[in-house]
Amino acid sequence: MGPGAWPPTLSLFGPELVDCTRCGNGCEGGFIWDAFITVLNNSGLASEKDYPYQGKVRTHKCQAKKHKNVAWIQDFIMLPDCEMKIARYLATEGPITVTINMKLLQQYQTGVIKATSNTCDPHLVDHSVLLVGFGKSKSVEGRRAEAVSSKSRHSIPYWILKNSWGASWGEKGYFRLHRGSNTCGITKYPLTARVTHPVKRKQQLVSCPP
Repeated sequence: MGPGAWPPTLSLFGPELVDCTRCGNGCEGGFIWDAFITVLNNSGLASEKDYPYQGKVRTHKCQAKKHKNVAWIQDFIMLPDCEMKIARYLATEGPITVTINMKLLQQYQTGVIKATSNTCDPHLVDHSVLLVGFGKSKSVEGRRAEAVSSKSRHSIPYWILKNSWGASWGEKGYFRLHRGSNTCGITKYPLTARVTHPVKRKQQLVSCPP
């Protein structure tokens, strides 16, 4: 994975979140806090193995009660829009969900994405990914446009992020973004769940944001 990276953990990816969310529009989109609210309201989340993606159009039938929950959250918080503070939290507490502009991911193969606001508008974020680590690179490989990867003899700071497009995409399912320049809007919505132990919640539901 590289320096400053958290190792892979239990996969909890989102079929259950798509089926069971009361906020957002399922596969049609929504905000990452919609997913956290769903986990809170369901008192946990099943594993992707137990609640797999069926490749079908969402039926609005939540099957959460049929599966055993294997992960819980206590609550969730929005982190400051500061890359230094995000790195500090990542290093001490664990992975963070961020929402970025996905424009340059379509042609990504390998290397560090180093973009300007013109090539990747930081205000137009539309894709949530998991921030798992950070580091520095002395050499950067690239096969596409300069906006996608940049060759340099200087040390380049980067973020390590996990995408949701499978291990055959990018760097075995991961990619790197330039760190320190709010590349593609990485600081816009840094959200993370706080977990201490399994939480037994009362039946009172958490409301969706207006």
